[in-house]
Amino acid sequence: DTDVLQTLEDWLLPDGMGEIVKHALCQDVDLLTYLEEYDGALNDPVFLDYIVRRTIELKCEVIDIDPKENKEAVVLIYGHTLGHPIESISHRMGTACCLSH
Repeated sequence: DTDVLQTLEDWLLPDGMGEIVKHALCQDVDLLTYLEEYDGALNDPVFLDYIVRRTIELKCEVIDIDPKENKEAVVLIYGHTLGHPIESISHRMGTACCLSH
């Protein structure tokens, strides 16, 4: 239910976009193009429904292929190794993961 995203503080949506962009870069050029060309509001319900749904689909595709996260599913943790130390200082995981790429 993406309606809950409307209740978040303003800085959290751009922060969360880091994970969306990561999946687009690693798994879906069409999603990446969509994100690059999108010029609307980040809190637009249609936009949020699409990107959240698509990112969940991408995560599920990876887990279906590699349920034990041994090879293909490494994309799910990409950026987190350096991202977690940055997050401990900044308290912004999405931004931290983007910075660590």
